[in-house]
Amino acid sequence: MKDDNRVEDELRLKFKYDPITGNISKGNRLCKSVNGSGYKQVEFGGNHYYQHRLAWFLYTGNWPKGVIDHINGNKSDNRICNLRDTNQSVNVSNRTARGYFWDKSRGKWLSQFQGKHVGYFDCEDMAKLAYEKVKSDFFKALDTGK
Repeated sequence: MKDDNRVEDELRLKFKYDPITGNISKGNRLCKSVNGSGYKQVEFGGNHYYQHRLAWFLYTGNWPKGVIDHINGNKSDNRICNLRDTNQSVNVSNRTARGYFWDKSRGKWLSQFQGKHVGYFDCEDMAKLAYEKVKSDFFKALDTGK
């Protein structure tokens, strides 16, 4: 526990986070390292830290309880307004994968969200709109706690 607190104190001293831009700096140098998956990261004390998790810690004072979701889907956008501490299911649901596809057996477009049926549609645009509406409503309710 003491070692964890010491490391956290050192992280607070070494790194600065700008919640408006999402940038993390060490001293007067901007941290720009990106890993193979496209996430920004920093190295400190022999450990690698994802910048979105470090940003959450530096802003809130606590490590995330779950996973940090980039609300707009942009892995390099670490502005605090674009980050949320959530579970893996919500994080996966927020990926940019299409939630609608052509159902050849029915000859219609099928729209789904989180594996739940939204509806069948005659045109792709309507299936896309239905999917986006259900997805948007889901995340609005999640953000407001309703």
